[in-house]
Amino acid sequence: MDQKILLPALIGGVIGGVTSLGLYCLVSHGKKAKKSTIERIGTQDPRSSRVVKHGGIMYVTGQVGELDKLDESGITEQTKQTLFKIDKILNQNGLGRERILSARIWLKNIDTDFQAMNAVWNAWVDSQNKGVRVCTGGNLAKPSMLVEVQITAAL
Repeated sequence: MDQKILLPALIGGVIGGVTSLGLYCLVSHGKKAKKSTIERIGTQDPRSSRVVKHGGIMYVTGQVGELDKLDESGITEQTKQTLFKIDKILNQNGLGRERILSARIWLKNIDTDFQAMNAVWNAWVDSQNKGVRVCTGGNLAKPSMLVEVQITAAL
């Protein structure tokens, strides 16, 4: 092939490709990004929303046992009460346990309460659709609170 033709053709191809790519990027990415919708539910608490939905994900604030029964209930009962609350929130949003993606669990007394909490959790969790989970010990908001569970679920 003649070099007088090859070199201009090559340069023209490169310039055309770069121009096309630049035009594509300008058209497809030059627009202002559309803001995604965030839905906040249960916003009466001054610190947080009870539920936030965004991008196909539902984030649920930490749940604890029934506040008026904390003083009289142990880890097993508080775990059941907490998971009942989570079921209620899932159901109110048209979801079930199989949609849970992750769970974060805090135990006041991890050394003594881990096995009892796990027994309740294992009976409750959807064994065919388990999310990821972390469980750690820590001080909770009230001395009588023994467990707190926060979940994230797919909408």
